[in-house]
Amino acid sequence: MLHELAGLLDGSTRYLRLAQRTLSAGVEDAMNLAAVLNHLAAAESALLTMADLVTTSRSAFDPHDPTLGSISDLLGTQPVHQALAAAIEHLRPLGDERGVRIDLELGAGILECHPAPVYALATNVIRNAIEASPSGSNVIVRATAAESEGRGRVVTIEVTDEGRGIQDVDEQQIFELGYTSKNHGAGIGLALVRDLVRSLGGEVALLPNPNGRGALFRAMYPDRPPAEDVTIG
Repeated sequence: MLHELAGLLDGSTRYLRLAQRTLSAGVEDAMNLAAVLNHLAAAESALLTMADLVTTSRSAFDPHDPTLGSISDLLGTQPVHQALAAAIEHLRPLGDERGVRIDLELGAGILECHPAPVYALATNVIRNAIEASPSGSNVIVRATAAESEGRGRVVTIEVTDEGRGIQDVDEQQIFELGYTSKNHGAGIGLALVRDLVRSLGGEVALLPNPNGRGALFRAMYPDRPPAEDVTIG
């Protein structure tokens, strides 16, 4: 919970700083005014999400219950493509500061997928990809859904970057709680991502980027109706 709130707070403050810089430069033209309003709206959205998380966490879980409870209640569900787009928009200021472009590619079948709590997955993985990427590079987020023999329709979410890659990374250890290669990291984000995807009946992997530069994160899980609640406990 604290990890997700910290991410949302970071995003909202970045948008407020963008609005402040735009105001300092003057808003004589309609384009600058529209930019300020967009920055403030994005900050408001992040702060409202924070409020929703706090409210949900207080009402959804029994403090005497040893299980974490419903992850969909905690993190919320929305259509996959909308969750990915929202995560990218939330992290765009970070990408702009680092000179990293973020692109979203939606493949066949993804628009028909059931809602799932993948916003937290996307924000954690995309943030890591941005931080690993050099200025002038691209982070690409892809989502597809296709029939798989014996599993029904499977959703695949991939995030590729053009950073150092995984030559010095233990693929299994990186998803463990507390593991981090960052000086300022807490080792929570990817552990949350792994548990979230497993709660959906899927798995995650960290692989070399097929283009030979950087890393590829992949999450795959079966598409299910929202009535099938998922829990972590």
